[in-house]
Amino acid sequence: MKKSHCIYVLLSLLLLAACKKWDHNGPLPPGINDKYYLLKKVIHGTRAYTFYFNKKKLLDSVGLDDLKEKGVYRIFRRNNQVDSVVYLANGTPKWYHYNLQYDSAGNLTRFLTGELPPGPFPEPTVLTYHQGLLRSMTTYPQYPPITDRIDSVYYNGQKDIARWVTNMPRSVDLDVKRYTYDNKYNPLYFVDDLLVVLSRSDIAREFILSQHNSTTKYYELFNINVSYQNTYDNRQRLTKKVFTERFAQQPDSLVFQYQY
Repeated sequence: MKKSHCIYVLLSLLLLAACKKWDHNGPLPPGINDKYYLLKKVIHGTRAYTFYFNKKKLLDSVGLDDLKEKGVYRIFRRNNQVDSVVYLANGTPKWYHYNLQYDSAGNLTRFLTGELPPGPFPEPTVLTYHQGLLRSMTTYPQYPPITDRIDSVYYNGQKDIARWVTNMPRSVDLDVKRYTYDNKYNPLYFVDDLLVVLSRSDIAREFILSQHNSTTKYYELFNINVSYQNTYDNRQRLTKKVFTERFAQQPDSLVFQYQY
């Protein structure tokens, strides 16, 4: 049996299998109502991400609606942890995360990404931690000699990323970004497993790892400052984030909608 056919059969079995669901990793901070903080949708430009949860408020899947594509991120779990993630575009599997590995504290430390049709070899991503918080994330590309991407993050005392350092392919320079925050909670931070599920999306590396909502981002290499305008509803939930990225001509935005 050909390798590509075996992979399609395996994915078909995964998509038909029933998955046991698990409890949320922990409660939200004091003063935050778990029910009202449950995300329904995040709209980023033409892309809309819709979140589907089970009765225990654990993420089942994420739907994607775009101008050219309707997709879904399907999540499969084993022993209280994500076991694999499959992304389908217009009903066809395109890529999948598998062979997820965890440390003794339950932190994700490594996973492989496979393309469909299959590439020459899978793409590993390795994660390290310090005191339970992500410290670095290294992605090894499928097609050398493309430089490995290494992201290193440093936190303030509020579980927010204060400094983000990324190596730049074919350059000795480092892309260093510094962030400031307000004291309102970031709804994406409290959705379990988004880092691996949305690792290939625009919002994953930028907006899900800090507990509070960013107000500025400063690019050291380019001496450019980006300001974030955050809007909140009467429950103090983030409803909109407006910003103009470096070199961009038009403002960008994220719109947040909630289940209740």
